[in-house]
Amino acid sequence: MSNEPIRIAIVGLGTVGTGVAKILTEQNQRIAQQVGRPLQLVKAVVRDLSKPRDIELPSGMITDQLSEVVDNDSIDIVAQLIGGTDIARTTMLQLLESGKDVVTANKALLAEHGQQVFSAARELGRSIAFEAAVAGGIPIITISKSNLLSQPILIIADYKAIPIHIQLIIRHLLSKTIVLQTITKLCRIGVYRPI
Repeated sequence: MSNEPIRIAIVGLGTVGTGVAKILTEQNQRIAQQVGRPLQLVKAVVRDLSKPRDIELPSGMITDQLSEVVDNDSIDIVAQLIGGTDIARTTMLQLLESGKDVVTANKALLAEHGQQVFSAARELGRSIAFEAAVAGGIPIITISKSNLLSQPILIIADYKAIPIHIQLIIRHLLSKTIVLQTITKLCRIGVYRPI
């Protein structure tokens, strides 16, 4: 186990970004035990520096310059947590091109520009983690990647915790024998890539 921290930046310090920042700063020891390495929040990019925040971060950590993340080779992962599609797409592509792996919770970005950003990530050898954008953050993607191809899904316990559109998709897949074909098709078009 390396003691070298995984250095993280956040782009977008709204409700979700602030929540992530609080988890990274307040629960860092617990996370380090689970991950096997410490996680270190090093930068947070915001649109408006004068806006009041629900979190107090060290001086110099908050910036309104994306270049402070893009040009910083020591940052390993960026949590891209801004809404919308146009600025989010441009930001995502800049982060990928700068050699960053990206985590996003932006459903609209993935729906509208998913093919473009996933293609860019693949070409650049980068990763986009998007589990936070699916099923209210329930780790359904991880479960699917690690178990779906090797074991049938027997039950998903609480459909109420999953948004209705995801419930309908899951029910449809479970009622058919097309799960493997669906995953194969998603792999072909670049939306899903098994580990």
